[in-house]
Amino acid sequence: MRYWAGAGAPDEWIVQVPGGVVGVRMQVQGDGEHVLLSGPGELVFDGVLSLG
Repeated sequence: MRYWAGAGAPDEWIVQVPGGVVGVRMQVQGDGEHVLLSGPGELVFDGVLSLG
């Protein structure tokens, strides 16, 4: 979103997704730009995965 919106894009976005509303915040740090997400969470799977 931010890339497409251009250099003057805001640092915070509110995004409507099928599960509700999610907050998206971009934060510049020394090693680059980080994206932080906030909003409702719901457990959709519980199990054990065996590799090998």
